[in-house]
Formats: sequence, C-alpha cells, structure tokens
Amino acid sequence: MNHETKHNYLSCPVCQGEADHEIRGGSLCPSHKAALDKIREHYKVWVSAYGSLTKEEYLQLLIRNPNSGEWVTEVAKYLLEVGETERL
Repeated sequence: MNHETKHNYLSCPVCQGEADHEIRGGSLCPSHKAALDKIREHYKVWVSAYGSLTKEEYLQLLIRNPNSGEWVTEVAKYLLEVGETERL
C-alpha cells in the first residue's frame, strides 16, 4: 500500500497565488481567506449601522471605502464578479 500523499496545487482565483482554503468554484490563498473572514465577520455590523444593506451594497461600500485593505477590496470585487454574494 502506497502512503505517499499527492499535493495538488490550488490557485487562488483572486491573486493566482497558492491556495489552500476551498470556496465554491475555487480556493483562496491564506491572505484572501483572512480577508473573506473579515468581510463575513463585519457584515452584520455594517447592516446594523446602515439599518438595511444588501450584500451587494455592502461589498460595493467596501470597495469604495479608502480604509478597506487591499485584500478585502480584492475579495469584495471577486465576490461581485462571480456572483458569490450569498456566501457571506
């Protein structure tokens, strides 16, 4: 019995770097996965502050916000481009 492990290189769809965190339709690198986690964590905070906010509106606000980090902005753009807003 062969116990050798095959390593498949997964590519982050946002930056094409090495990915190891699965999402629908692909995987994310650790930096973009951390950004996605932050986006998910803060959605409810933004909804509370705005009163009502769709996920699409939230991502657009993140993209336009000069205080959003580069990785958050890149993930927000990616989610909008591929229609993954329901994953938040």
